[in-house]
Amino acid sequence: MKPLRRFVKTHKVLQTSVARILTIQIVSAIHYIHSKEIFLRDVSSENIFITSEGKAKISCFKHSTNDKTSQGLHGHFFYQALEVISGEVYDSTADWFSLGVCLYEMVMGHTPLENHCWRHNIEFRSLDSYGKIVVLLNCTYYIPQVFPEDLKQALEGLLSK
Repeated sequence: MKPLRRFVKTHKVLQTSVARILTIQIVSAIHYIHSKEIFLRDVSSENIFITSEGKAKISCFKHSTNDKTSQGLHGHFFYQALEVISGEVYDSTADWFSLGVCLYEMVMGHTPLENHCWRHNIEFRSLDSYGKIVVLLNCTYYIPQVFPEDLKQALEGLLSK
């Protein structure tokens, strides 16, 4: 098994058919976890693993909770929903935003935030925490034309602010 992030980097980008299959598997897993009244708070390509059979598995439940709502940062910056970054109370819908980031990464080879930083010449990793939050709150989630219409619509729904 290898993390989705490494799986994507190995392939540069994934064919949209592969991204669809993996996304369906991840949606099913998140839906199941949510049905148990748990939300993950740390869905990222580092915490989704791809088996040698090509199956997606969610790991790392250390930030998960069975509380209905949460507040505060948990997990990876690049995958956080705006309500998480801005310090608002949030719920399990933040997991779906994070899945949108993973889907984008599968097709593009990088996250929407990385794309935003490249397009605006921002060296994200050199920023202090406040600077990172400012960039995240002002990030535009550009969806390139390479996305098929169904994936584009899915991304627009998942990444909606």
